[in-house]
Amino acid sequence: MLLDCTLRDGGYHNDWKFSQEILDDLIKFHLRYDDIAFEYGYLSLETQYPQIIWPDNKKVFAMINSKDGFTDEIIQKIIDSNFFNGLRIATNILHLNDVLDFIKETRRNNIFTVLNLMRVSELNNTNIDEIIDDLKKLDKNERPNVFCLADSYGSLLVKDTQQIMKSFTVMKELGMELGFHAHNDRGLALANTLEAIDGGASWYDGCWLGMGRRSGNAELEHLIEKTGHKVNLSDVQNIIQHFMLLRKKYDW
Repeated sequence: MLLDCTLRDGGYHNDWKFSQEILDDLIKFHLRYDDIAFEYGYLSLETQYPQIIWPDNKKVFAMINSKDGFTDEIIQKIIDSNFFNGLRIATNILHLNDVLDFIKETRRNNIFTVLNLMRVSELNNTNIDEIIDDLKKLDKNERPNVFCLADSYGSLLVKDTQQIMKSFTVMKELGMELGFHAHNDRGLALANTLEAIDGGASWYDGCWLGMGRRSGNAELEHLIEKTGHKVNLSDVQNIIQHFMLLRKKYDW
């Protein structure tokens, strides 16, 4: 599943101040294509989100960061929302056990949950074994639906991505899908994402024109093409025009 995380990751460039025209056009795009997931941004308990009737199979996510803590209000916000039907949780290994406890609750409430493990370039073999052991202790329906590996600093080489994907292939045996989130600090976000797909990632992130934190992310429009998504060219061009203007301004 290709996932569009432009509004969240790209928001680091413009303090998440996207025009209403961009938001409206992105929603129109995602209403047309249920095979591309949509991450609308970091979850705000105060924000009133649009009332949208999404296609039956469409996945629409909010993200939270483990460093901000967990509350019952987060779960209730997702349950009550007519906009979101899933939650992504960004964490590093230090907060993993707290995140896994919270995911038990999201899964009990039938919320499709993605765990984004950040800074995977820093993991050693002992870390990886401990993560896998912690997940094995949980019942299948208490584990995240998707376990996503995030190259937070964009430091992985393609051979590193190949190795880390091999290290986590056991996740599929534990009933989780594998995901991958790349950054472009070395200019390898797209190459690493394609390598991760070859290595078993069934979820993979991209941003329009690569708009993401620092040097950006894998380009969503290239992933649409290279992973065989059938998207009307005029729909893609309409969105790209918005982000070409943003790139001129913010120069990611």
